[in-house]
Amino acid sequence: MATTLLFMTGGYLALTYIGAVLAPATGGNGSTLALLLLAFGVTAVAGTTLAGRAVDRWSPSPVLLVSVLLLGAAVATLPLTRGHLATAAVALAVWGFAGMATQPPQQHRLFGIAPQSGPLLISLNSAATFAGIALGGWLGQQVLRSADGADQGLDRLGLFGGAIIGLSLLVALVATRLPAPAAPAPAPAAAPAPAGVSAD
Repeated sequence: MATTLLFMTGGYLALTYIGAVLAPATGGNGSTLALLLLAFGVTAVAGTTLAGRAVDRWSPSPVLLVSVLLLGAAVATLPLTRGHLATAAVALAVWGFAGMATQPPQQHRLFGIAPQSGPLLISLNSAATFAGIALGGWLGQQVLRSADGADQGLDRLGLFGGAIIGLSLLVALVATRLPAPAAPAPAPAAAPAPAGVSAD
């Protein structure tokens, strides 16, 4: 769940202020920003769907690592892509796809760790998701306040967000190297009743 908390924090550090981040590309036009966010949403749906199929075909760990890597790259390169409409559109599309592609493998991996506690772990993962959203917005505000100017602060949102997502990738990589927990031993079968003795 630390992985979820970190990549959600890193993503929302910039996404909370996306209107200002993409202002150079949109020219402050709300309709243009809405179209970019539409691209984000459409690719997010595609990311969820395709990641689920990829987990079924391969396993959750590689799908999670690749999606977090793509997410980090999209966020970290915002200082380079946010100035032009075409590059901003590509960045938002990759961001939406990778951001939501993290969810199926992460949930599958958590459920596999302790199937008997699966619902609890999924609930805790959802809590980590919302905590990351809140923490990302707060940290983003601190980044903007500490910058010398608005442009510097907005560029730092991408850089700091990408760094936090990079940390989540490291945590996920370490987690995939840990040995899987041993499956619980099956309960011993009941001894058969002696011949001629009623089970009642």
